Amino acid sequence: MSVALMTKTTGPLPTIEPEQYTILIVDGTPASADSIRAYLAATGYQVEVTHFGSEAWDLIQQHQPDLIVLDMHLPDADGLNICKRIKREEALGFLPVIMTTSDTEAGLRLAGMLSGADEYLLKPVDGAALLARVRALLSAKKRFDMLVATNRALADDLARQNQQLEEALRVARDLDVLKSAIVRNVGHELRTPLLQVKSAVALLAEQIHASDPEGVDRLLDMAQQATTRLEETIGNITQLGEISNVKREPVVLDESVELALRNLRRRWSSREETERVKKHYSANLPLVMGDRRGIAQVLQLLLDNALKFSPNGGPVEVLIKTHKDEQVWIGVRDYGIGIAEDQLERIFESFYQVDSSPTRSFGGAGVGLFLARLLLDKMGSRIDVKSELGKGSTFSFTLPQAHL
Repeated sequence: MSVALMTKTTGPLPTIEPEQYTILIVDGTPASADSIRAYLAATGYQVEVTHFGSEAWDLIQQHQPDLIVLDMHLPDADGLNICKRIKREEALGFLPVIMTTSDTEAGLRLAGMLSGADEYLLKPVDGAALLARVRALLSAKKRFDMLVATNRALADDLARQNQQLEEALRVARDLDVLKSAIVRNVGHELRTPLLQVKSAVALLAEQIHASDPEGVDRLLDMAQQATTRLEETIGNITQLGEISNVKREPVVLDESVELALRNLRRRWSSREETERVKKHYSANLPLVMGDRRGIAQVLQLLLDNALKFSPNGGPVEVLIKTHKDEQVWIGVRDYGIGIAEDQLERIFESFYQVDSSPTRSFGGAGVGLFLARLLLDKMGSRIDVKSELGKGSTFSFTLPQAHL
């Protein structure tokens, strides 16, 4: 039987398509394979050829063809089984297969289609029929691949939207927790210092009438402390309300540190207290990505805690150094009372206080560390703490270097 490619009805060779496709020919008859290869190559396709089914899979993996012309009868393998394997392999996507055979038995055509073959041609293969099927299948593959790419893009977009939704839900949950905590705690936190101010002022009036200077000074100090505590609570609540304004841009860290120190000096009545803060920086610090005011707020809150919980005049340090993976490490260290290990996770909860008794030694509404955590979350960072009772604490976080 002749195996030459039939070309008498084809006419002139068609114009070479601008898109270059790779076609793999798996044909056990060399003359037939060469004829198909020559015609497809002249038409503009890149063509790979093998005469053995055992080599087909390796060539598929190596060349990733866009279409396969597969002989049903190979010297070392069954073309039907190869076709079935190709169609089962999901990683190949839609890989069209044109099955060829010199056997005219009707049952074989059905077997070829059942194996998953997309087209079926008898040998000797008619060139025009082959080209028409190749073009139609490659066009279908192109549309299929476009749909897959579109679906993948839609899936990626959906994943991003789901991530944004989860973030929005997390923020909503945080805000709901915050709202509940405010309703539960702020009333008490505002009422207590106001009551102290009211009582101190009332007693102050009595002491003035009784001409007791030492009693007057004590009551004035009580009123000032209560007022400071009230201002601190209101300030923290105001900062919580502005949490959504945090942005990410290049920041000079020392500017944020200085802003934090200026705010601290206004909060602490004794200037000597804030002068305990010492700065220790690595040389040639880079810019970081973050929010200038947000970083300053975090440092102010951490420094305020460090000063408050190291009451014996010990030093408080701001530490900044370059870190691995183009990160910058920022820490606030004190040598004060420290925190018990079982309290380290809970201190970041809203309105949580290690000592919640009415007679606690240190004031505050327990909002500061919760606020610091929220601010750093907005900047893509997290706060870390290392502490030992009686020896002090180090609160730290990292920010990425800014590349201008």
